[in-house]
Amino acid sequence: MAVDNIGVVLTTRGARTVRRDLETIGVSAGKAQTSVTLLRRAMGLLGAGLLIKQYATLSDEFINIRNRIKIVTSSMEELIEVHERLLSIANATRSSFRGTTELFVRLSLAAKALGIEQDRLLPVTKSINEAILLSGATAREAEAGLIQLSQGIAANRLGGDELRSVLEQLPVVADVIAKSMGITRGELRLMGEQGKITGEIVVEAFEKARVELEEKFATQVPTISQQFTV
Repeated sequence: MAVDNIGVVLTTRGARTVRRDLETIGVSAGKAQTSVTLLRRAMGLLGAGLLIKQYATLSDEFINIRNRIKIVTSSMEELIEVHERLLSIANATRSSFRGTTELFVRLSLAAKALGIEQDRLLPVTKSINEAILLSGATAREAEAGLIQLSQGIAANRLGGDELRSVLEQLPVVADVIAKSMGITRGELRLMGEQGKITGEIVVEAFEKARVELEEKFATQVPTISQQFTV
């Protein structure tokens, strides 16, 4: 009998303990659920804030791009047409829209001073973008090389630091110019020192290489980052 009483007491106490533990778990679960809900709400607000910030950044970028194109266009119709073609080129070459626009604007400003017709520059911009990708340059290397290239074209003399940067950062770009001139990369450096690589020579080189660059570019498999380039 005593044993039975002990069993009942133990069973009762065990049930109470289990019930109390379950209640504790329930409260904890409720608190956890509340915490998760609050976290989700916070993340939602944060996400909304980030989206707004990202939208503002993209809007500013869009305005900056439009303003850059305005510099080298003479009407709203021309601005819209050039804007659309540059966006198409950037998408086709898996390149930055901003970088593509900056390249075209720099080329246009240089071409205007050198008497090179602007309508030649959109295809050249596309070909240079393709050569940059084929060079395997990082975004930073590509930007540095392009600045030097455009400065050399603007000066109507690609040489010195400008040519050195192109040779180091954008080897395929250098090879296109050398091939067009019928010389080696080493000889290209010498020609640069002599001031014989003019803006017209650079533009003409990429006009000649257009088909070859398109064919080589078509064999390249896009990287994940290139597929999300804006």
